[in-house]
Amino acid sequence: MRTWDISKAKFYSELMNWMVSFLNLNPTDSTEAEVHSAATAITETLDSIKTKAVDEARDAVKEELSTMKTQMDGLSAQMKALNDKATQAEQSAATLTTEMDTLKQQLAVKDAELAKEKADHKTAIDGLTSELAKAKAGGGGELEVKTQTFPHLRSGNTAGKAVVIESKKLDAFFGRPGTN
Repeated sequence: MRTWDISKAKFYSELMNWMVSFLNLNPTDSTEAEVHSAATAITETLDSIKTKAVDEARDAVKEELSTMKTQMDGLSAQMKALNDKATQAEQSAATLTTEMDTLKQQLAVKDAELAKEKADHKTAIDGLTSELAKAKAGGGGELEVKTQTFPHLRSGNTAGKAVVIESKKLDAFFGRPGTN
């Protein structure tokens, strides 16, 4: 720091008057020591204000960072929970897809079995229809066509007559007992 020589200073009086005015001291009887003391107090006050402002700013930043960290922790927990749910959903979807594929395969097998049963029934019906036609035409075969009188089939005072068709194949088709 430089030392000033008052005897050589051209603006000493102006500077001191400005300082007295700035420091709000009495302009007529303030001494250099009072000006120096007031200026030092202002410097110390400015330094303490600066230090206090820096400390308050630091504390505010720490608090904001702490709040942000808490929020980030919460968001991280939510993100983890969402990721876990997404993983569970993917696993469920994979399981359901596998089950659906299995059911499709089982359905295809059942459809094939049903188609075979339909074909077998059609063949049996066609065979019985053919035998019935032969029996009606009197061509023999395994069917026997006869007319029987049934007393419980009455029409008026006379017993009713009905055409009866007997066949071991027909009995087997309908699952009647006593047939092979």
